[in-house]
Amino acid sequence: MDNIPAGFRPYRPDNTFNDVIAPLYMRLDDGQPIIGMRVEKHHCNYGEFAHGGCLMTLLDIALSGAVCNALGNYTATPTISFHVDFMSPAHIGDWIQVNILSVELRNLVAFVNADITSPKGRIASAGGCFKLPNENHKHMGMAADAYHDWRMSGE
Repeated sequence: MDNIPAGFRPYRPDNTFNDVIAPLYMRLDDGQPIIGMRVEKHHCNYGEFAHGGCLMTLLDIALSGAVCNALGNYTATPTISFHVDFMSPAHIGDWIQVNILSVELRNLVAFVNADITSPKGRIASAGGCFKLPNENHKHMGMAADAYHDWRMSGE
């Protein structure tokens, strides 16, 4: 599907579970990554709207990425807990994107809140808690700027 909003670039596939809901797109807004997608048939349930599991996967990718962005380093930040409130459906052809509302880094964990929105309004609201890397793992991963360049370098 075409008609991707201005500023979004293909979110580079990486041969992980993230690719299951591809194609994804990303743009930077004041240094904060925004991840979006155009809902396609393979994202949908039998009702022909985006499957809750697809939306939860999109949120988990974006929330974990927001934690890494706040750390300045993209590394493993496993999900500890995650909740989603679904508010309205996203249909085939709809553009949806995750807007990060807040990120709070603590000593061992991070808390993130976000919404999935479309031009029609809010689709879902979510919050999650993510484990932060310990001292032995802080050096692993990729610096945020390098990660953004790599991730948005295309397919």
